[in-house]
Amino acid sequence: MVLAHVGGDLVLRAVNPLRPAAATTSGTGLGLVGVVERARLLGGHAVHGVTGDGCFVVEVTVPWRV
Repeated sequence: MVLAHVGGDLVLRAVNPLRPAAATTSGTGLGLVGVVERARLLGGHAVHGVTGDGCFVVEVTVPWRV
């Protein structure tokens, strides 16, 4: 996991290897939608997906406010 202050933003990036069972596990599917919505409410953005090397990544960027 990476937590960094980049320029005027706070960036959080989490990367995990996918487990074979992850493809068959079902959830409500609202967790990542909520992350994206909350990042937008703060003036930022969030992205998530599978990388080419078989990992799942979530990255959230929001403005750094003092």
